[in-house]
Amino acid sequence: MNGSLPPDTKQLKTCVMFDEFEISNNSGEVAILARNALVKLENGLISNNLGIGLHSDAANQIVLENTTITGHPQQAILNDGGSEINLIHSTIVKNGSDDSTVGGIHDVHGVEFPGGQISQNDFVKLTNTIVADNGPGFFANDIRSATSLGGNIIGEATIFSESNSDLTGVILDLGKLQDLGGFAHAYQLPLEFVDLADNQTCLKADSRGMSRPLDGDQDGISQCDAGSIEMTSSDIIFANSFEKN
Repeated sequence: MNGSLPPDTKQLKTCVMFDEFEISNNSGEVAILARNALVKLENGLISNNLGIGLHSDAANQIVLENTTITGHPQQAILNDGGSEINLIHSTIVKNGSDDSTVGGIHDVHGVEFPGGQISQNDFVKLTNTIVADNGPGFFANDIRSATSLGGNIIGEATIFSESNSDLTGVILDLGKLQDLGGFAHAYQLPLEFVDLADNQTCLKADSRGMSRPLDGDQDGISQCDAGSIEMTSSDIIFANSFEKN
């Protein structure tokens, strides 16, 4: 889908588009519940709501761009209705608790049989996205059933079709949400994970409107970053100097 909404929407009852948004600190079981809907969420934050960040339970088509989902005690995303979910340059971190099936993204359609045979439906696709530091989860901390389109930073996953440009088994050890200049707070990427995403599928800007790609690690090559924030030279200086002092 490349971040664009599909042209054929005849079977969808609702269209929802949020740009520069925040949904935080709500007490309901689900922050966003989608049913038979066309949904696009970009440049925003879904954080610290009581249950699940995004629950897709009936034939939705959903795109997340430059969006952070964090701080949900059950899980970040639950897909149990055959929906298509595309995450592009998004950050899914610090979700889940001891009672979680999966702290990050749980797509119930993937099945792993005894002996290692896997049946996977490509409902959830990830591009230049971070899914790490979630859990603990019964099936996996971060992902159960997803397909990579490249450039991702992934923690623990099961039933995951990865790309050669992914980093897996990663522990990010992120700090707190910060005001980095956009509409909503976001996470600063640790320096060792800067400039590792796929330029071929890079969005033109991050959640703050900063151009992508940039040369964040100052090696003379502009390479985009995974997640919702593209690290600038000012971000690097702050992370490397001012924070330590």
